[in-house]
Amino acid sequence: MQEYIRAIPYKHQEIAFKEAISRKEFALLMEQGTGKTLVAIAVMGYRARSHGVSRILVVAPLSVVPFWKKELARYANFAHSVVDLTKSSEAERVSALRLGMKLENGPVIALINYESTWRFYKGLTDWAPQMIVCDESQKIKRYKAKQSKAMHYLGDNAIFKLILTGTPVTQSPLDVWSQYRFLNVRIFGDNFFRFRNRYAVLGGWQFKQVVAYKGLEELAAKAHMIAY
Repeated sequence: MQEYIRAIPYKHQEIAFKEAISRKEFALLMEQGTGKTLVAIAVMGYRARSHGVSRILVVAPLSVVPFWKKELARYANFAHSVVDLTKSSEAERVSALRLGMKLENGPVIALINYESTWRFYKGLTDWAPQMIVCDESQKIKRYKAKQSKAMHYLGDNAIFKLILTGTPVTQSPLDVWSQYRFLNVRIFGDNFFRFRNRYAVLGGWQFKQVVAYKGLEELAAKAHMIAY
């Protein structure tokens, strides 16, 4: 891990890195302050050098994007170009991505906020990122939200994927479905209602309200199959 970052990693970060590079899709379910961003940066460097990945998309809340720019500049120990897609028109975003590719300085790492993913969906699809990092992935927990659907479809065409969050469940155990639909559809399937029926007990008016949960040990075990 250390060859890809300008820092000495902690033992838990080294373990997370080794597990993450062993799979094409992986979840870093690490609490705030434990250094999951540093692990993700190291994974980016590994994918670039070992698998020739040249187009990486990082999706994060708008307030977190500047943090990614600082962390990449400070810690990434591999050549790369950063393209900020958060404050641009669609034409400017397309131009920025094209310019980044022409620089030929390692992988292009494009940063964008969640709200812009569905607004700039065609541009991102045309750019075809080979790796996508979904930071604060609980932001796509609502399976019907436009940004969640955009991330699902973008993820379907990416080779490597990471989700990062310290709080995968914020309101309900069912929060994990949309995040894993992006990450690896084979874990919980592509149908939210089948997933809900397996892990939730319905009641109330017309039996459409979740009144309890079931099978949560199985749910956790499946989620942890591809997670640290």
